[in-house]
Amino acid sequence: MPPDALPPAGPERTPAAERVSVDEMTARIGTEAADILGLAEEDVAEDRPFAELGLDSIFRMDLARRLNEAFGTELQAAELYEYDTAGLLARYIATLPPTPTPTPTPTPT
Repeated sequence: MPPDALPPAGPERTPAAERVSVDEMTARIGTEAADILGLAEEDVAEDRPFAELGLDSIFRMDLARRLNEAFGTELQAAELYEYDTAGLLARYIATLPPTPTPTPTPTPT
């Protein structure tokens, strides 16, 4: 089979921790949560529970969507109940592989 007839290799999946540090993730989570809730960033401490901040299920869906875009993951809003602080969530995200980006299919010539 000629090399150009082989299907393209799949995308590499690098854990989020190798792309962004946990501290950077924690800061980004805090920034996004503060923006969603209309709070000052300093109000979203690393260890302050999202529930205490007022992050309800709708806000958690928005936060999960934003973090998926930022970190290339597939977080579900339900996971934000299990990892209920910026620090816990950042450490969890650091273990996740990114969502693979689709590789464009070459057009036959």
